Amino acid sequence: MFFLSMKPQGVTEDQTKLRAFPFSLADFAREWLFYFPLGSINTLSNMFFPVARTTQLRRDFVGKLQKETESLYYYWER
Repeated sequence: MFFLSMKPQGVTEDQTKLRAFPFSLADFAREWLFYFPLGSINTLSNMFFPVARTTQLRRDFVGKLQKETESLYYYWER
């Protein structure tokens, strides 16, 4: 990774990657990125799986009960 060879002192590798990431996107992906509030993506982990998404998935999953005659597939998909 070329950009890692120019890392300023005191800057982490994650910070460098986060700065370079927008330049790797085009078209709809670039538009998608700029819908996020400024500062909401501050680690590589929450760039790929944001806390809000985790919370929503947990709520969706906990609120559902599998019916007695329902297959796991249909339970998960509804």
